[in-house]
Amino acid sequence: MVSALIPASPSDPQVSGSLNGFTSTTRDFVLVVLLLTPLQAAGEEYAFRGYLTQAFGGLFGHRWAAVLGPAVLFALAHGAQSAPVFFDRFAFGVVAGILVVSTGGLEAGIAMHVLNNWFAFGLALAFGDMGSTLNPTGGSWWSLPTTLTQSLVYLGLALLVARRRGLETATNPAVLAASRGRV
Repeated sequence: MVSALIPASPSDPQVSGSLNGFTSTTRDFVLVVLLLTPLQAAGEEYAFRGYLTQAFGGLFGHRWAAVLGPAVLFALAHGAQSAPVFFDRFAFGVVAGILVVSTGGLEAGIAMHVLNNWFAFGLALAFGDMGSTLNPTGGSWWSLPTTLTQSLVYLGLALLVARRRGLETATNPAVLAASRGRV
């Protein structure tokens, strides 16, 4: 993610200024990241924006609940972390939820998640440390504006493409409608 390029503090940059060496370990990480990240991102999106969006939407009958509930759980599922990292993941989850509700499917959210993770892991492999990328313990509030910027730009472009293609965004019956007395 772009926020990895912005140092948490001047004395503690998340990425170094020099390119890491290409070792057999780097090669193995590249293969794992390229091949497995799409599956990992799709799995998370199916769980949080697929199942949980429908569950929260059906339970509360409001789009805001369908977006915010899974976003909170998404942020919590990414481990014990600092407040900036939590809100960074929460913001990403909100934008992914808006994508799902606005486009009527998981595809755009999965693509955003894959691109985000490929970029974050790619930067870590090239300039930083994979361990700190996989297990963030601290963070900076500066990560939030960068996450929002990259996510909102993606959201705008995805919605523009969806509108131009005439994408159907509703189902019958509506998946976000609260059930009324059905068992």
